[in-house]
Amino acid sequence: MVLDGMDKLMLLSLLGALLGMLTILAISRGMQPQEMKIDRITEGDVGRIVAIRGRVQGISDSNGNYFFSVCSTKCLRIAVFENAAKRMAQASTDLGKLRNGNIVALEGVVREYKDVLGIELLDYKALRVEKK
Repeated sequence: MVLDGMDKLMLLSLLGALLGMLTILAISRGMQPQEMKIDRITEGDVGRIVAIRGRVQGISDSNGNYFFSVCSTKCLRIAVFENAAKRMAQASTDLGKLRNGNIVALEGVVREYKDVLGIELLDYKALRVEKK
């Protein structure tokens, strides 16, 4: 079978489109949160998207901004700013009802601020209270 110029162009276009779709699939899989134990998160994980589960400690709020830690044997700081907190309340997660000892699951990006590791939530749906 001999391919003319137009057939070669079509074949090349099809292969390029397929390669592009496979690249997008590979990149999107890399952006899924990786389940990690809090104790295993280090400075080397800064920038990584993670999913964690732990016990809430040290809740405080200031002008609608909420700050708390999520702990196992180690703790990570969580900050939820006013706009996100309002959206969470509208979506049935009222941070004003969050208490020390609650078990939460959350997804976010590992960040470091003033030598303290924390999690920046992915969005307002990224925190779930599992046990009160």
